[in-house]
Amino acid sequence: MTFRNNYSGFVNHMRENPQIYTFKEMSEGNIKTYTLEEVSQHSDVDSLWLIIHDDVYDVTKFASEHPGGVEILLDWAGQDATDGFEDANHSLDAREEMENYKIGELCQEDRGKQFETNDNNKWKWCKILIPSVIITVSAIVIAQILWRMRK
Repeated sequence: MTFRNNYSGFVNHMRENPQIYTFKEMSEGNIKTYTLEEVSQHSDVDSLWLIIHDDVYDVTKFASEHPGGVEILLDWAGQDATDGFEDANHSLDAREEMENYKIGELCQEDRGKQFETNDNNKWKWCKILIPSVIITVSAIVIAQILWRMRK
């Protein structure tokens, strides 16, 4: 369908088929803005919102399909997930797909603010550090035992 020189036809088509247009294709004035407080209200499997690079995404319907599992999304639900998203090295396809779930942007006043994370995320480093230390110490002990047995 061509909309050359027919702005009202394009607008009507966009209103009738909102699912095929991302926010990037809409004018800036149509983008809804949300506060950190509003986003934080959507932090469970029934309503799961994320902030990534100051854009707000409703990934509720996508959560069960997420390749990394719903748990990782729940760890970041209702807050800024930019670090987690970038740490996962998402593909270009994933970055394009996420535009389908964009519902708006973080309001200017809340951009750059550090949002209080839940306790689960505050201690996330322990989930990596403790097993790493245990594996390293175990490897050293086993190497010592094997070295002594060779003598």
